[in-house]
Amino acid sequence: GLFGAGDEHSSIENALKYAVYRINHDRQLLANTKLIYDIQTLSPGDAFGSSKK
Repeated sequence: GLFGAGDEHSSIENALKYAVYRINHDRQLLANTKLIYDIQTLSPGDAFGSSKK
């Protein structure tokens, strides 16, 4: 996946969530637009399974 597996990446995932939150709550930035995120855990060596998501 984008962030990989393991606890060391949870801070990066939280940073993404916070960035989306901040952008969505700034009324002057991207007006009338709402960003969403879809975080999924993927197996590193499973390209076929990843392509099906």
